[in-house]
Amino acid sequence: MKTLPRAAVTVLAAALVAAPLASCSSKSSNYSGNNKFTIKVGTIDDYPPADFALNGKLTGYEQELLAAAAKVGNFTVTYQTMSFGALLTGIQSKHLDAAMAGMDITPERQKAVNFTAPTFNDHLVLGVPVNSRITSLADLKGKRIAGTVGSVTYTQAQALAKKYGGTATGFQSTTADYQDVQSGHSQALVMNRISMIYMIKQGKMKLRIVGGNLTTTPAAIAVAKGKPQLIQRLNAALKELNENGTVKKLQIKWFGEVQ
Repeated sequence: MKTLPRAAVTVLAAALVAAPLASCSSKSSNYSGNNKFTIKVGTIDDYPPADFALNGKLTGYEQELLAAAAKVGNFTVTYQTMSFGALLTGIQSKHLDAAMAGMDITPERQKAVNFTAPTFNDHLVLGVPVNSRITSLADLKGKRIAGTVGSVTYTQAQALAKKYGGTATGFQSTTADYQDVQSGHSQALVMNRISMIYMIKQGKMKLRIVGGNLTTTPAAIAVAKGKPQLIQRLNAALKELNENGTVKKLQIKWFGEVQ
């Protein structure tokens, strides 16, 4: 499949200036200068190769990227694993400082949280069982399309259902999406391309992709509003990792290509 024409360098650098900043709050003062700080980050564990659990330990592209950012940015990270749909609520309730789970930057989410510079480009695709008779989007008429509630996969499943006469079904995780397709209750699912390709290659999903990319949206770290200095510290660390080639190396390691 084709990669985006712009490299990771362009994606990160172009957004460093544009990342929205909220007004300063008293809680953001600990992030000033080069003070060492700790942030509590919400994530998911079923989104390989970006964020997933392996032998009981979180790993993946975003995990390694944030670990590298913490090293150059002089901060530490504690994680809390939860469902994707609970991440924004966790930030808004001040239970989390940030969330990292292939979080696409959308206008709706920007009303609730701020974002760092993008860390990769997220492509959505449609997957169907390998023996499915679905060969084009038009074949979705009368079919059930699964997606994860709270994520852009479910939003896209709803859009496809409306356009082609199908029905969108929502679940709490990508694993549940796939299980519903595997059981035959749903006939297709919308999923992030990097994750679907990874799972197919690993033999963990018996799917094939129909058509090309449905959408392409930058993904980033979501940060609680009122923490402009935290975003500045994170962006400074991401910028350094972009310039020293770490971002590119990690994307090739985990995605097989620059996103």
